[in-house]
Amino acid sequence: MTRRKINPMRRLFVFLAVASAGVALTGCATAPRVDLEPFAKATLELESQVRDRGVEIQASLQSAAQATSDPEVRRYPEKFKEEWKGRVQVVEALSEYTGALKDVYAAADESESNVKALADSAQKLGSALGVYGAIPNTVVTVATKLYAYFAANRAYNTVAEALQKADSFVQEIAVAIVADLKDLSDMQRTTLPVILLGPDNKHTKAIQEHNDYVTRQKELRKLLLGLSPSDPAGMYVELGSKIDVTARAMEPVAAEFAEYQSELETLTKTGAAGSKMLTKTADAVEQWAKVHKSLADGSAGRSVQIDRLLQLALDIRGAFEEEKQ
Repeated sequence: MTRRKINPMRRLFVFLAVASAGVALTGCATAPRVDLEPFAKATLELESQVRDRGVEIQASLQSAAQATSDPEVRRYPEKFKEEWKGRVQVVEALSEYTGALKDVYAAADESESNVKALADSAQKLGSALGVYGAIPNTVVTVATKLYAYFAANRAYNTVAEALQKADSFVQEIAVAIVADLKDLSDMQRTTLPVILLGPDNKHTKAIQEHNDYVTRQKELRKLLLGLSPSDPAGMYVELGSKIDVTARAMEPVAAEFAEYQSELETLTKTGAAGSKMLTKTADAVEQWAKVHKSLADGSAGRSVQIDRLLQLALDIRGAFEEEKQ
């Protein structure tokens, strides 16, 4: 029995057909691998800085509050601590979400399970940020929409398609986070000095008396400028005597007024340091959102944007320490 020869070209076609069938059966198309490890690390640094600087701010506030017996000032550090917990939760959620994105893109495939993993991570971000009471309401509102959307819409053809949809919500969330941080920054800069200047602080009487004496002295000196030392009516001498009396009357409140000024300077510096740190944090969150958008759009230059995010995260500590000096 003679064996029939198989044409080499026929063998090639058979091989290609089998290979193609194998791909069709597995249903697992490949996707370009994107290394998001630097993005995850930069976001983790942001989380670390926010947590650590919050502890430092509270300690600084506590120290500053000890400079006064004003009860409202003394309560403020604990109030800040409770408010800051929610902001830490926000960056923790961003960090966990970024870590999930890193894993999805490291897999470099468009399998149903990988696309679902991205949708799940977006939904989980919405869930983590959708906690009323701890997290600012403006952030919760958008996060709730993100969660609801991905809970109801699960069918996506590609990772990119799912990420693009998530990005529309993520950008809104970032805007809400940034606005909240900037509001908190303004409050941090002004609240403590305003409390100390309020009507219930222990120095109110000394401040009022000191200011009254200063105003009186200005008025007397203004009158004195219009007179000559040789004034025949003796008004020059009389005004000079009144100025001396006012100066002596100020002496009992001078020490307490100086104490008030020292407290005010300490609280103002503390507030300014916290304010600058919060502004830098807002800048870092804005940059984080830009990196996310570049990933969703598939735009170039992402590594530069991630480097910028890392630098902004590291700048948070420097901003706090620089302003305190």
